[in-house]
Amino acid sequence: MKKLLAFSFFILHFSFFIPCAAQYKVLHNFNKTNGAYPYDDLIISGTTLYGMTNGGGMFNHGTIFAIQTDGSLFNVLLNFNDTNGAAPYGHLAITGDTLFGMTYLGGKYGNGVIFSMLTNGSGYTILRNLGGGSNDPINPIGKLNIIGNTLYGMSSAGGTHLLGNIFSINKNGTNYTDLYDFNSPGGVEPQANLTVVGNMMYGTAFLGGPDDNGILFSFNLTSKTFKTIFNFGGTRGENPQGSLLLSGSTLYGMTTFGGNNPDSSGNIFAISDSGTNFTGLADFNRSNGAFPYGSLLLSGGSLIGMTSGGGADSAGVIFEVDTLGGGYTTLFNFKNTQGTFPHGTLLNSNGTFYGMAYTGGTLGYGVVFSFKDSTVGVKDIKTNSELVKVYPNPGKGIFSIEMKNEKLKVKNIEVFNILGEKVYSNYQITNSAALMSSLNNGQATNKSSNYQIDLSSNPNGIYFYYVIGADGSFLCEGKLIILK
Repeated sequence: MKKLLAFSFFILHFSFFIPCAAQYKVLHNFNKTNGAYPYDDLIISGTTLYGMTNGGGMFNHGTIFAIQTDGSLFNVLLNFNDTNGAAPYGHLAITGDTLFGMTYLGGKYGNGVIFSMLTNGSGYTILRNLGGGSNDPINPIGKLNIIGNTLYGMSSAGGTHLLGNIFSINKNGTNYTDLYDFNSPGGVEPQANLTVVGNMMYGTAFLGGPDDNGILFSFNLTSKTFKTIFNFGGTRGENPQGSLLLSGSTLYGMTTFGGNNPDSSGNIFAISDSGTNFTGLADFNRSNGAFPYGSLLLSGGSLIGMTSGGGADSAGVIFEVDTLGGGYTTLFNFKNTQGTFPHGTLLNSNGTFYGMAYTGGTLGYGVVFSFKDSTVGVKDIKTNSELVKVYPNPGKGIFSIEMKNEKLKVKNIEVFNILGEKVYSNYQITNSAALMSSLNNGQATNKSSNYQIDLSSNPNGIYFYYVIGADGSFLCEGKLIILK
């Protein structure tokens, strides 16, 4: 991974500074009384992080907590007591001042609950006790997706076949609907979250499919149509437990086992949202990480994630890899008091990543941590010079991207800043013949296409562009420099 010296040229010309040292900080050590074994992800509202622990608390059934991003003001908002739920494995969702979530166990029937609660810890309400109906969810693991007045989620069991289901329920607990029941050929035991884009949902099931190694699926909310779009197995990876990341028309994800290495430690993959063009981007091999349980996030030109095992101390790693599978880098090795065996996904807030480790810390019950490395996402990205030309670069914010092969159809161009925030999407087609005539001494060509993007409202700095083809695949990617 390129450090500060690799950017000395840019630093001499720009008015921003990029520190080079990675900073890992334990924000909170769980002590069992205030929670133990945080399993999943954090969410953020303002400067407050919210999360859940799978165990510990007053009744040893888990907690809901809040903590500031600087580690101050840790507060247990709720102690699960079995009656109101127990052992949450997923993470919270938030809208306004209301949190929504699920527990794996507890409640009236012992199969978990769906709940809501205000962010100040008051107003805890069980929206549904799970397992009371023939098609009820049982033992949910992921989070709820909020769309308008409706919550959408999955359960790892339950449904008509007791193999898991996709469901919806109003935010006030009414109108529960069983949308789809998993079955052995079509997937079994989903353990992740749904990725929602428009009327489409994408997700994974841990088991099922022809090899019983899990599937990737789509679900159309309008037509209520379920489709298996990919079957995992062997070198393709096995048993996905994390959620999918969608960028353009490409889905990124990880499997917990399988892959091209003989130790079967999982892999990182990319695939189009139609289920074609599957690509194994990287394989875990114990030394670089193993057995990821969480999901990926996109930061600048990189995919960032964690593994629950492997690394220098066999306790998990934070890693970075570019979207084409190159430049895999271990950013941090978990160890002992710093936390061990992270099971969730990192949260990116203004360039600082927040997460939780399931165990470790000073007392062994897990930690909340922050991690910052300003080189994340700003490594040099290789572009295919035979495929694309970008000019002027550096520029004042108006860039032209010339695709040298007119047969390559472009669907979208996305641009991210160094914090991983998307600052531009879509494109404006320029007059290809006129533009190329001016660039080729008056000789127009019809063998290329040109696209103009306007970033003039953005400040000086380094940005990353991604050109997405009509089939959803990445055609090329590269670096843009704004210098006004």
